[in-house]
Formats: sequence, structure tokens, C-alpha cells
Amino acid sequence: MHIDPLKYEMSPLIAGFGSFSGRGFGFGAGAPTPSATATITPSITPSITATITPTVTTTPSTTPSISISPTRTPTISLSPTRTITPSITPSRSITPSISITPSITRTPSVTPSPLPGIWAAGGALINADLSISAAGTQNLGLAVKYSTSEEYNGSSWSSGGNKIINEYYGASTGTQNEALTLGGSCSGAPTQQGNKCTEEYNGTSWSSGGALICGARNHAAAGSQNVGLTFGGFSQEYTPSSICCAQEYNGSTWSLGGALITPRSGLAGAGTQNEALAFGGAFDRCTEEYNGTSWSSGGNLICGRSSLGGAGTQNAGLGFGGYAFSPSINYTITSTELYNGTSWSSGQGLITGRYNIGGAGTQASALAVGGYTPGSSPGCTCTEEWTYP
Repeated sequence: MHIDPLKYEMSPLIAGFGSFSGRGFGFGAGAPTPSATATITPSITPSITATITPTVTTTPSTTPSISISPTRTPTISLSPTRTITPSITPSRSITPSISITPSITRTPSVTPSPLPGIWAAGGALINADLSISAAGTQNLGLAVKYSTSEEYNGSSWSSGGNKIINEYYGASTGTQNEALTLGGSCSGAPTQQGNKCTEEYNGTSWSSGGALICGARNHAAAGSQNVGLTFGGFSQEYTPSSICCAQEYNGSTWSLGGALITPRSGLAGAGTQNEALAFGGAFDRCTEEYNGTSWSSGGNLICGRSSLGGAGTQNAGLGFGGYAFSPSINYTITSTELYNGTSWSSGQGLITGRYNIGGAGTQASALAVGGYTPGSSPGCTCTEEWTYP
């Protein structure tokens, strides 16, 4: 059986009121009871709607909080931007690339061809001297010193004849048994004075020859005793003191020849009277060639130097030792150079570097005699023999 709750709850009220009649307030026996049900039902509906709706609207409010997570994503992207710093590291690896320098050490591994020729120690002079000039060949050499001379046999030196005039810084040419020595600075003369004396050697003794026209010291000579040539040098008689004077000897007298292009002292000479070679001097690199009448320019030395030794001919010359100069230092050198008639090339260096050195012989077989090395006063007794090729 179904009981209507509204009707059940209202029945006592109706029973209490009883039955009313007339126009006043009351309920009649046929009044409709559903009217009470209609007014009560709406009051229940609002309470249900008001409670549920707020809980639903809170759900969207959580969505903004989720959007915070994407905003943190840019902060994470900062990390890659910092990785730019490591990317610079490869550019710094340029420094290790400088390790190419060790590859330069491979240059020695490419063994260069040895320089041509070789110097070997020969017999020592009997006595050293401040300056020495020389004549002859490697096996028949002559060393001309301040007051005397010595003769070389290819292995040892023996005493030769004493000179008539004592002098330093003279020049010599010829052979061991037919030599010529000339000029120089005489004892008692002013330091820069060059004398005019000439002496001839016959293998035993010295005799006087014709006097020079231009007295000189630190000059060079070429040729033989009877067909000689001297050029350049230093003298107080002339201005400038380094002279360009060239003089030719006929065995008895001197005559003027062609003047050097570049006047200088301390130079070396080689060749003959009609085919001579003048090179170096006054720390210069210039080379000049003589044809019996005039001088013309030849190839420059590789190393400019003064007071060097010379040997050979115009087309096969040899220069060695000497005194070199740079703005910061003065020094004695061992350098050897070979001339082919056009240009100079390097050869093996001397065993002992020195200047005021005597030179004799040929490009293939030469002699380096005496000379001065710093601290070796009055000079060294060393002799060196050159062999080429």
C-alpha cells in the first residue's frame, strides 16, 4: 500500500479543523488536497542547486596552476645558452694547433747535404805572429811574418830567410821559391802609415825590389814575382785613407793600373795580374774582377768580412776566415766561400776562426796560415789544409 507522505502528514490537521460551512475561512468536504503538495515541493529544489554548483566551479580554478609549469620551461632553456661557453673551447684549441712548431723539428730530419770541401789540421808554425801573409801552394807554402819567414812542406814548417824590412799587415804573392812581399806598416812608423818597400824571395833569402808608387797596409796581392799586382789598402798619404790604387809589377818596377770601384782595406786577393779577384774588406761583401786594365763588379760574398784569407783564381776563388761586424757585435768567423766566376757559395768552415790570416794555393787545395784569435796574442800557430771537392 502506498502512503502519500504529504497527505499523511496533513490528515491530522484536516481532522482537527473539522467541517466548516458558510463564507468564512474553512475547508469543505470536497476541497482538493494536492494544493498543499504543490507549494512544498519548490522549497526543496533550491537547496539542492545551491550546494552542488559551487563545487563544480572550483575545478577550472585548478587549471591556471597547471599553466605555471610551462612558464618554467624557459628557465630550463637557459641551460643550453650556457653551453655556448663550452662551444668556445674548440676555438681555444687553436693554441694546441701551434704544436705545428714541433713539426719544424722535422727539418733536421731532412738531413741537408753537407757543405763541400773540408779543412784538416796541418803542422803548426814555429812561431806565431800578429799578422801573416802567405804565398805558394799547400805542399810548398811560404808564411811571411813581421821579420822572418817559414817554409811548409805539406806537413811541417821550417825556418826561412829573414826579411830586410820589419813590417806588419803586408801582402805576399808568388811561389815558395819566387815570392814577392810588399807594403805593410813598418816598425817605428805611425800606425796607419803604409810603406812602399818591396822584397823578393828566392827560396833562401830576401832582396830588395822596386818601390811601390802608393804605400799601403792591409792591402791584397795577386800574380807572381815578375808579373805581380797589388790593390786597395790603407794609408795616411791619401784621402780617403782607404785607397783604390791598383799597381802592376814587372819584376823591377811598379806602374799604376786600373782603380778599384770601391776603395777599401782588409780585402783579399787571388788570381793573376791580368785576371785578378778582389773580395771582402772593410766588412764589405763586394767582389771585383780585374782584366789587366779595369775592374768590374762580380758576385757579392755571402758574408761581408775584413782581414780574411784568399786563394785560387778569378773563376775559382776561395775566401775564408776574417773579421765580421754587426751593429751589436764584432766577431771572428770560420766561414768559407767558393767563387765560380759569377757567385759565391758556402763551404765547410775553418776549424779555428781567425783574422789577419795568410792564404795560399788553389780552390781545390789551399792553405790557411796563422792569424789572430781573441786572447791568442800575438796570434795562433795553427795551420789548416783545405781539400775540395
